Amino acid sequence: MNQKIGIVGLGLIGASLAKAIKQNTECTVYGLDIDGKTMKSALADHSIDRELNDFGQLDLLIVALFPKVTVEFILEHIDQMKPGSIIMDICGVKKSVVSQVAQVCKSHHVEFIGGHPMAGSEKTGLSNASETLLENAYYILT
Repeated sequence: MNQKIGIVGLGLIGASLAKAIKQNTECTVYGLDIDGKTMKSALADHSIDRELNDFGQLDLLIVALFPKVTVEFILEHIDQMKPGSIIMDICGVKKSVVSQVAQVCKSHHVEFIGGHPMAGSEKTGLSNASETLLENAYYILT
């Protein structure tokens, strides 16, 4: 079965996850970023397969945004997620995000997993993303 994974926020971590998923799985990766140039680049360099515009098709949504924006994004789009799907954030802080979204996700029959990859770089953005950035790194799930 070809799972459909959406990633919102195609900066260093989000784009690195997208590249790693594409390299190591058969999943279809959908991406969304506020920056149009980033979207064009992500499609052109095959970091993602398609632009994310239908949340209802996703099996997993990874939200790679700052904490406040993560909460806002999830609350804004939770009605569009299909029951049984999973939302995972990758913020460094958990309490403020989990306390605001976990119960809302549950009430919509969507699983929420708080996550934080213990990897990164002093460089930022899609242009510095790598499918190997998270290799051998701890990935904390709450």
